[in-house]
Order: sequence, then structure tokens, then C-alpha cells
Amino acid sequence: MNESLFGDELKTLYRILKKAHEKYETNITTAELIMMWKVQHPVATRAFTEEAENLIRSISYADELNPAMVADTIKLLHMRDLGKKIANKGLEIAEGNSSALSEVLDLAELGLEGYYEDEFGPKASLLARDVFASKINGTVIPFNIPTLARHLPGVGRKEFGIVFAIPEAGKSSFVVSLSVGPGGFTENGHKTLVLGNEEAIDRIQQRAYQSVTGWHEKRIKEDLVGAQAAFLEQTGGLFEARQAQDWDLTMIERYIKKEKPAVVWVDQADKVQIGGTFAASHERLRELYRRLRETAKRYDCALIGVSQASESAKNVSYLDYTHMEGSKIGKAAEADFIIGISKSGTPLDPMRTLTVSKNKLTGWHGQVVCSLDADIARYEA
Repeated sequence: MNESLFGDELKTLYRILKKAHEKYETNITTAELIMMWKVQHPVATRAFTEEAENLIRSISYADELNPAMVADTIKLLHMRDLGKKIANKGLEIAEGNSSALSEVLDLAELGLEGYYEDEFGPKASLLARDVFASKINGTVIPFNIPTLARHLPGVGRKEFGIVFAIPEAGKSSFVVSLSVGPGGFTENGHKTLVLGNEEAIDRIQQRAYQSVTGWHEKRIKEDLVGAQAAFLEQTGGLFEARQAQDWDLTMIERYIKKEKPAVVWVDQADKVQIGGTFAASHERLRELYRRLRETAKRYDCALIGVSQASESAKNVSYLDYTHMEGSKIGKAAEADFIIGISKSGTPLDPMRTLTVSKNKLTGWHGQVVCSLDADIARYEA
């Protein structure tokens, strides 16, 4: 049961009784409950104490009820309590608090599960086959850059990552190369969605064509029909790039729910709007990234946010998460992995260094080297 089902007077007794059951693991008598109440209220007036004693005794005199009927009654009481909370959030939405919509979704997701048996739900299994199920079943969505994959094989559903770099380092090419390049997400059967709110989405699509076909732009323009046939055949309808210029996080979540992708890229993540009032921009970014992580878990997808590096990242080869723009520590705290993409000072140098500065998936931290063929938007190693 949840204590929100009780009024103020009974809520105090419920807390005392629940704590006593957890500690002593036995039935508690009326006299024992009165004694524990008095210990927790040493300065209560005589009138207040007598009122509490009468309340406790009245409970002990109550008739015993059918357990099945009790369970159903508690369930209905919880429905009423949940309905009141959702109604209150509805009023907040009507008054302009758009962030309350996410809280309504959380309340709805909680639903009735476990409230009359165990509000926390079942414990996680410690059986080896359950603990290592994701490894055994091969549910990791693989990265197709061999030097990176040796240390960070890929990303799983419900996981949240960050990729960042300075401008013109090849962030968009990184997105499409991992998504639709040889051995990429779509080739392995994983539906991939790119939500772009910075550059025009047709540029992402153009790079995707180059990455899939391995053709330069000139050849594609000379054979649009052949390029289209190759692109559609190799991606199999599993790739979508969508303009999300004015989308807030609620809109993004609705679209993810509708399309059910395995992988979602948000480029750029920092520009996604969320409701709420924040004292500083870094507080907004931390809350945004926390909610992006929750989005990955709620909609069973791998979500990767693309971000800019800060001014301090210029000419830096070891691009760890402290070089991210905005809330460096706050954003990093929410991620399962973080990859920084750096390049040398020479504009035409294809070499790229990938710095894995956070990795909760395999634990490895360090750098790997690869190259970017910008003409066909492929990262290779």
C-alpha cells in the first residue's frame, strides 16, 4: 500500500506500523502500537494522546474483512488518488506549465502496478542468465568503426550517450556513418531515427546517400535513379531523418512513441526545449539531459545526443567531457557513454581521434584513431 491512501491521522500510524513490521517481522499488538506512537510523540498533550489511543483501539475492534475484498478496495482507492494527482497536473498544464505533461506521463506509467502488494515492484533477478541476458542474446546495437568497437562494441536499448565535437569536425557524418554506413545500425536491422534541429535535414539525407552508396556527390547527381535504388535497398526503410526545428521534448517523445525506433539521434540535443523555470542555463541543460535519459528508458530505445564542444576544445586532441559546451558536469552525469571527436589543425587532414571519456557500458576509457572520408561521409579504421 501507499501512505497517500490515508488521511493525516492514519498516515502517521501507517508509517509507525510499516516500520515496525519491517524491523521486527511480526504482528504488532494494540498496546505495542500505542507504546511506539508515544515514543515518537514525547511532547504530545494528554488530549492528543487520548485521541490517538482511541483511534488505535477503534482499529483493533474493527471487524475482519475478506482479503480479496480488501485488495480490490485498496486498488480502487489508489485509482481515486492517482486520478486526483493527474487532475491537478492537468490544471497546471492548462495554466501554461508544459513540463507537467511529462509528470502526467510518469503518473500514468506508474498506474496500478504493485500498489496493494509492493509499490516498488519485483526485485531485479540475480540469476546469471538474467544478469547477462543482453550480452548472451546479442542485443547490443553495434558500432561499425573497428578501432572503437574493440573497446566499446555498441549501444543497447534504454541507454543514453553523448557525441560532441567542435564545428566542422564531422559530427553529422559520424551520425550517418554509424547509422547507414557499411555494418551500421540499419544493416544490422535496427530502425534508426535522426531528429535534426540545426542544419537543414536534406543535408543529413544527402550524407546518408553518400554513406550508403559510397558514391561522391557528383556521381549521385549523375545517376539519381541508381543512387535511390541502392539507398532504399540497403536501408530497407529502416532510416529516417526528420526536421525537428521547433520540437520540444514532449513532441520528440510523442514521435518516438509513434515510430518505435531502436536508435534515436538528437542533433543538437542542447537546443531541445523543455518546460520549467531554471535559475541558470546549466540547470536547464542538466534537467534536459536527465529527461533525455528517461526518454531512452521509457521508450525502449538507444538515444544519442549530439552536442557542441566549448571554446576550450580548439586544438585539443584529448577531448574529454569537460570540453562540452554548457553544463559540462551536469550533462556528463546523465550519460552512459561520451565520445569526443577531435581533429588536427590541418583542415584537410582526414584523421580523427575519438576520446571515450565516460563509459558505463564496458568501463574502458581512452582514445582510438580513425579517418573520415568526407566525400562519402564514412568513418573508417
